[in-house]
Amino acid sequence: MSIPENTTEGEASSAAAATVPPMPEKEAKSEPMAINVKDSNGNEILFKVRPQTKFEKLFTAYCDRQGQKVGTCRFYFDGLRLLNHETPLDKQMIDGDTIDVFQEQVGGSPAREDASPSPPPPAPVAMTPGPRATGYLTVYEKTLAHTLDTVTYEHFAACFPTVAQNAPEQLKHLHKQMMERLRVVAKNEFDLITAERAVIHNLNSLEDLISTARRRSARSTDSEHPPEPPHLLPAATIASAHLAPVYAAQQSQLNARLQTVQSQNATLAKTIAEQKSEIEALLAQVEGAVGDLDLANGSLGGEVDVLAADARQAEAEMIDA
Repeated sequence: MSIPENTTEGEASSAAAATVPPMPEKEAKSEPMAINVKDSNGNEILFKVRPQTKFEKLFTAYCDRQGQKVGTCRFYFDGLRLLNHETPLDKQMIDGDTIDVFQEQVGGSPAREDASPSPPPPAPVAMTPGPRATGYLTVYEKTLAHTLDTVTYEHFAACFPTVAQNAPEQLKHLHKQMMERLRVVAKNEFDLITAERAVIHNLNSLEDLISTARRRSARSTDSEHPPEPPHLLPAATIASAHLAPVYAAQQSQLNARLQTVQSQNATLAKTIAEQKSEIEALLAQVEGAVGDLDLANGSLGGEVDVLAADARQAEAEMIDA
């Protein structure tokens, strides 16, 4: 920005005021954006929606395409459930974001059999900045303030000596306006990026993970008898620890072989028992037949002798004739 040397005080004030960048009005975003809807099986469907479009239309379009009822689906973005009256603009969504959809049962009626069971919703995460999120915001605010404080009025006035000499009050007002404008623009851009990337939500999630890990670590170390350091263990214990995996593998193999042999033995014992039963049945049949022959011999004993004598007599008569 340059101001002619022969500019009057009124003209300098007008020129200085003209250099102040106007506050841009928030333009309504109307360009369609791509939103992916992904189910629990990993299948994605791409929709083109406008930032001001209510999610109700998106939910209805997805359920119609999948042949499902709207009430049987739940939609989540960044772990938070989306409502029908909300819009992508309300959730600070950007092009290419993904909405997760899960199945649920409504009114006690079972969901479709081919649908996978609904996983439990993620644990709620506080949106109020935690210690790390607060530190993150504080560092940025301090850095921004320090950066803007370096642009003092003296440095600013040195760039416009004539205006500083003829209209110092207007130049001070201009400097104040520019610094405030830069502060607001930088803060708005920072807040927008923070919301788009869900920085506060992610830092709070990290805070929860660290707290959970510390609690688990404290529970695991609060024992009455702390473990003995490895370098103080006896040699037998160390050797057993090294050989335990080998022994375990060998024991598993031996157990498998033993089970195989036991199964084979059971099969052979069953076969032998069946053969023994068959032999006993055959012996019983033979003994019955022998008994029948003995009875026949006993009943025909006398008649056999008579028949033999008659046979011999008949044979002799035939010879004499």
